[in-house]
Amino acid sequence: MRLDNPYLCDYCNNRKRDVNAWWLRVPSATFVLAPWHDQDAQLDGVEHVCSQSCAVKALAKWMAESPNVTSNAGASPGSAAALSPSQSLPLMRLPEGVGFE
Repeated sequence: MRLDNPYLCDYCNNRKRDVNAWWLRVPSATFVLAPWHDQDAQLDGVEHVCSQSCAVKALAKWMAESPNVTSNAGASPGSAAALSPSQSLPLMRLPEGVGFE
């Protein structure tokens, strides 16, 4: 008898299957999505993310809960928080082979 995978997506309740490519959201001060590893999935506080749309939900949740994403008022002139809408930071690149389809 084959047992069902015990993992459910923390954002839509889809059940993980062996063929799904899932991610883990690691709790931290910065938003981190890590590739799925069964051992890491068992750690307390790690969220299970099944898809791109659920990853966007995870990011939105993190942004809403982050105490540092409230305002750029009072930011020092050289800080990233002081950037005007016409300025931008350099793009962060994902490792080769990692990304959303």
